[in-house]
Amino acid sequence: MIWVMALRTSAFPVYREAINETFVPLSATPLGAEPFHADLDPRGGFDLQITRVRASAQRVRRTETLIDDAEQGFTLATIQVAGRCTLVQDGRTALLNPGDLVFADSTRPFGLTCGEGFEQIVVQVPRTRVDERVLRRGTAVLVGDQSPASAIVAFFRALAGHDPAPLGSQALSLFDAALDLAAGAGRPTPALDRERVLDYLRHAFRDPYLDAESVAHACHLSRRQLFRLFAGEPLSLADELRRIRVAEARRLIRARPANGVTGLAAACGFASETQLRRAFRSVTGTTPGADRADVLAQAGAVTASRSVRSA
Repeated sequence: MIWVMALRTSAFPVYREAINETFVPLSATPLGAEPFHADLDPRGGFDLQITRVRASAQRVRRTETLIDDAEQGFTLATIQVAGRCTLVQDGRTALLNPGDLVFADSTRPFGLTCGEGFEQIVVQVPRTRVDERVLRRGTAVLVGDQSPASAIVAFFRALAGHDPAPLGSQALSLFDAALDLAAGAGRPTPALDRERVLDYLRHAFRDPYLDAESVAHACHLSRRQLFRLFAGEPLSLADELRRIRVAEARRLIRARPANGVTGLAAACGFASETQLRRAFRSVTGTTPGADRADVLAQAGAVTASRSVRSA
């Protein structure tokens, strides 16, 4: 459930219930002697939620018990607008001042302590849409208010209080860019990114609708980043996908030559038999039918040789 209306309250139990519903289940405790007050303004939905929080001093924790009870994990990017807060996760501590940004992973324990009169903007996306290796390096790592981070912080500050859906794709791209900065040294090396893309192709090649857009999304890259990974390489992205599909076709021909080539295209991710034949000839210099004939001929020769020896 997501709160769809802004909340203003001076009752901490009401606030605690609201943050549990808006974010993830949390253990929360008020701090200080001042009367408690809080404003909570969430906008968006499950795929992208941006929440402005203004409140009195408090401590919130995401514990192992609460994680065990959680149905869905999220990645949380917190932008400090006013006051100071401290985030602790994965053995790291980040002290947030106004303009700073920091990430937390709701699938692992963390603690957040905030002083009196703080204000934050929290950007929340499903945990499954970010690269786990990058997130592991980026939790509780401070991203300061400096270029290019300053542009990302300014974008989300301007978007807070509005429906993020019309700018959802831009927001998610900037979210990923900020996480890369937090992970240190930018994204992994191009070689590692390229290998990650190739590994995805090896698992997803049977999908006939697989294209650059879906590959980029699955690998948390922009289309431009994706194509740049293969610039100057012997094989383009399309070449790599074609090679993987043809390799599977050859494997199936050798494993089951008696089955013929009917249905081979669909099993390997080709949209048609014609597309299979063209790709097969481009990669191997021959056709699936001719390749199958060679396999059958070789099998027949081996059988004849064994018969002669046994006689």
